[in-house]
Formats: sequence, C-alpha cells, structure tokens
Amino acid sequence: GMLFSYRDGVVTMVATDSKRLAMTERAVENVSGGNGDCIIPLQAANEIKRQADPQDNVTLEIGEKMARL
Repeated sequence: GMLFSYRDGVVTMVATDSKRLAMTERAVENVSGGNGDCIIPLQAANEIKRQADPQDNVTLEIGEKMARL
C-alpha cells in the first residue's frame, strides 16, 4: 500500500513493494482540516496513477474511515 501523511502543510507519501521503500514530500496548498494519515491500497494507487493527468491538480479528502481523490 501507500501511506499519505499530512503534517503542517506538507504531504509525505511512502510506498513499498516488500523489497524497496520510496518516500517523497510535497508542500500543498488550499488545505482545510488538520493533520492526518491514511493508507491507500496498492491496486487503488495504481488505478489513480493510470487515470490521473500529470498536468492536473489532485484533490485528496481524508475522513475517519475513507479517503477520496
């Protein structure tokens, strides 16, 4: 899976394939709400990658029991 963690204006994304670990951090704009974490299943992350346009902005909403892009 893929961990999304939001803290103080920065989103940290961490993913693994059981052999390697990758991490990236990005400053984000237009944030409402507070700090939080969620794990996106690998299959869902691959589907997002397949459908997303690299030139577009992505909206991520994290709730108590769900995440929506």
